[in-house]
Amino acid sequence: MQILVWLVAFMMAVMGLMISIRPKFIRGMISFWKQDKRLMLGGILNLVIGIIFLAAARQCKVPLVVVIFGLLSLLKGVFRFVLGVEKVKKIISWYERQSDLVLRCMGLLVLVLALGLIYAA
Repeated sequence: MQILVWLVAFMMAVMGLMISIRPKFIRGMISFWKQDKRLMLGGILNLVIGIIFLAAARQCKVPLVVVIFGLLSLLKGVFRFVLGVEKVKKIISWYERQSDLVLRCMGLLVLVLALGLIYAA
């Protein structure tokens, strides 16, 4: 299970780096995930990742960090279903409208958080 946490964190780091280098990357991802069925699939994926993180936390170097990420992932998944498709699309559209500089900063934040999660795993 610990390897799954590391793998997800590694993928987050790669995404954060890609967003920082090429903000167009996240805009393409947003348009892909913005479709109704994919939006719900993303919610399910967040729930699964959250459960994996919570289950693996005891095996990790810094369990509290992994638990926090797991809870955040679960909340993100739940909110996708509670808010409904149209409300989530509005939130996602807000990210899509941000400048390249803001997206680069968000990418750097994702990268830093992912590196922290890799360390914690």
